[in-house]
Amino acid sequence: EGGSRIPTEMDLTRELQVSRDTVRKALMRLTREGYLYRKAGFGTFVKHEKSDYRLGTLDSFTEQMLDRGLVPSSEIVSVSCRPPEDGRVRELLRIAETEKVFVVERVRKADGIPMAFETAHVPASICPDLDFHLKTHESLYVIYEKVYHLEMDFGRILLEAVKCPERIRSRLQLARNDPVLTMNCTTYLKDQRPLYHVVCHYSSEHYFFSINIPRTIR
Repeated sequence: EGGSRIPTEMDLTRELQVSRDTVRKALMRLTREGYLYRKAGFGTFVKHEKSDYRLGTLDSFTEQMLDRGLVPSSEIVSVSCRPPEDGRVRELLRIAETEKVFVVERVRKADGIPMAFETAHVPASICPDLDFHLKTHESLYVIYEKVYHLEMDFGRILLEAVKCPERIRSRLQLARNDPVLTMNCTTYLKDQRPLYHVVCHYSSEHYFFSINIPRTIR
């Protein structure tokens, strides 16, 4: 199964009753042919098809994974309610220096495989008791639309390739020099109020981004 770790060379040698050299050569060939990939410090894994993040629509992670036939899940790392430490976040959310936001850190998974590390900032004035609703809902979009009855309009996205922070790298099970794609996204309501700002680190092993660009005749 894509993303699953295969047994070690020693285990395969015992299980298949062949020499370790035979196992090593077979694994090297499968890696060259694109069926396996190695992650330093973690082992060898079965390669799977990358997920296409379509930038043309405002979809939740849950919706994206379900569209691909994968089972989405979230591991909540932390939830807090406090004024944001980053002045840029306050500016993007148009809030006062002392106004509180919910800061939600989660590892987003598909079929149990870590795909992304997400840090969302949501004004408490718009979504009070968000921490309570996260206990019964995995999708923030479901909470926004079904619990708070909010209508989202559009999101403004900035993408860049960065060196993965150490604590996030371990959560995504990445090797030290593995790149990540980092998305900063601010999403707005129909009345043009900012609903949330999210910083999401996507594993480049599992994701690529695409968009359809129309030709404008000048």
